[in-house]
Amino acid sequence: MKKIKKTDKSIHDIRQNFWILASIQSGSIGLWGLILGWQLSKSYPPEIVMGSVCIGNIFLWLIGIGVISMSSKNRTNSIENINKVLGKPSAIVSALFLILAFLSWYVFQLKVATSSINSIFQLDSITHNTFSIRTGAAIGLVGALLAIGGLKVIKWIAVICLPILIIYQLVALIISENNVIILKNFGISFSAIILIIIYLLPGTINLPTFFRHSRSLADSYFALTLMAFFYTFFQFSSIWLNIDNSSFLIFSNFVDLKLLFKIFICSFVVLVTISNITVNIYFASASWEALVPKFVGSKEYAIIGLVGAAAYTFIQITYPMQVLINLANYYIANLGIILILTFLLDIILKKQSKIIIRRIGNATWLISCIAATILEINKNKESYIILSSTGLSILFFISAIFIEESIWSLKKIITKK
Repeated sequence: MKKIKKTDKSIHDIRQNFWILASIQSGSIGLWGLILGWQLSKSYPPEIVMGSVCIGNIFLWLIGIGVISMSSKNRTNSIENINKVLGKPSAIVSALFLILAFLSWYVFQLKVATSSINSIFQLDSITHNTFSIRTGAAIGLVGALLAIGGLKVIKWIAVICLPILIIYQLVALIISENNVIILKNFGISFSAIILIIIYLLPGTINLPTFFRHSRSLADSYFALTLMAFFYTFFQFSSIWLNIDNSSFLIFSNFVDLKLLFKIFICSFVVLVTISNITVNIYFASASWEALVPKFVGSKEYAIIGLVGAAAYTFIQITYPMQVLINLANYYIANLGIILILTFLLDIILKKQSKIIIRRIGNATWLISCIAATILEINKNKESYIILSSTGLSILFFISAIFIEESIWSLKKIITKK
């Protein structure tokens, strides 16, 4: 078995096997990730959703293989990996985007949790607002305090959470009365695939932050396969669950249960949310370290969590804020594609200067970001923006390589003559 070479002395824990790594990522999928298939099935036939889920997760698996391979030798985190491939300026900019994505995701997860708890107890609108702010802030604070324990605590929360998630999903399937019939052959929808990728891509780009602790490269690759399996299971199974908008993200079967069971379901919601936000805190730590190098350690994790809790309490997602969040997601999505393209190009064209390859990668990312910004301002659909901007970036990248290689070849021929 090929071992990952340890070169960073600051990485002390390199014992995480494939199950631990897969549990950390899958156990922190969050409430929204748990029912992503149901959300998509409101807009697409179930057979289309299932086919799109398979393609989307395979695509994410390929990106994951790429980013893990880039960082495996030196055990770098996600921002250090971007720095190596595209340079420091791009690493700093990507760190800013990832922090923005983290804050929005932190707020979103707490909103989902409080909305679910409100649905269980069926609170009135006045009590709902006060209760939501206090409950969300409390959950965010607990997550921040638990994150002080670092990877050790985050790991065990996720390891405990994953089997509970699976059991919960299976029980919900058994008691579900939602009969979904597959009438046609499996198909795919590019829009549905893009939505799946948008949801999970920021975490995929951030995988090196956790996978630098891997016991071996084989463990990393197999963990990625298990993650794809668990994601697919959750997305498939949620298509058949009894969920409605009145109970938001909690299965409607559980809303009318007795108080003891409602408390149990609320505990489940809190556990799933805490697992998600603690993992996101650790993800965000890589970005904070890039911006503030001295900002390292357990106190850092607590501060990041407190910032997220404060953002939930005082900052609500308005339209301008939503636009910024969308742009950050588009930029990160294009960054993932460009990292893979640049990495593969570096392997294929070993003769070329890394500076040239880096410049092409950075120029491609800039073009894709400009395209995504223009399309967002014009209020196009998310799937169209991603498809158009990534398509343009790939076309620009290939064209730039074609021109560069042709010029290089011509110069070599003239020099020989």
